[in-house]
Amino acid sequence: MVDFLDNLLKSALAFPPDRELGIERAHRALVPKPNNPQAKPRSIVVKFGSYRTKEEVIRRAWQKKEVFCNDARFYVDHDFPPEVLKRRGEYAEAKKVLKEKRIKFQTPYPARMRVFYDDGTRLYQDTTEATRDMVSRGFSVSVVKSPTTTDQEEIALLSTWQMAGRRRERGGDRESGAADGCTQFKKTARSQYKEKLQKFRK
Repeated sequence: MVDFLDNLLKSALAFPPDRELGIERAHRALVPKPNNPQAKPRSIVVKFGSYRTKEEVIRRAWQKKEVFCNDARFYVDHDFPPEVLKRRGEYAEAKKVLKEKRIKFQTPYPARMRVFYDDGTRLYQDTTEATRDMVSRGFSVSVVKSPTTTDQEEIALLSTWQMAGRRRERGGDRESGAADGCTQFKKTARSQYKEKLQKFRK
């Protein structure tokens, strides 16, 4: 799998043949294997040894827009947790409208959206804030319902600054709130992984 992906990415993304991509491991997504030969193949999760290499691979794929393997198109993107993917997907209608209006936007991690309007840049923290403001600006979009408290907490725990926590001025220990949050997130992620693995083995 590693050798296959190394050759595929170098060929599809125009890397020099002698470039070391540093793929440490790769495996199929932990979902049941489809029985239908015509079904969409499972995603492949890749672990790079270098963050910069991973970002370069993704950037090249995005710049190329269409990447193929044996005439079949495939996509390269970040491996976001399910909670983040769900929230990012809620921007679909808003992004479609912005693209039609040729308004530049970005979707920073974990599930925010930055829009570059003519009158200035706005950074929305969630889809509800984004769609409400877009409606007030005259865009034809549906206002997305606010996420539940549980979903908001899970997304917040995935934010880098909250997971890292803050250190006290004395003693160098992390504050208890941040530590408890990290522990809760680790337990949630571990239980989700076990559940997926059990389904995969069935």
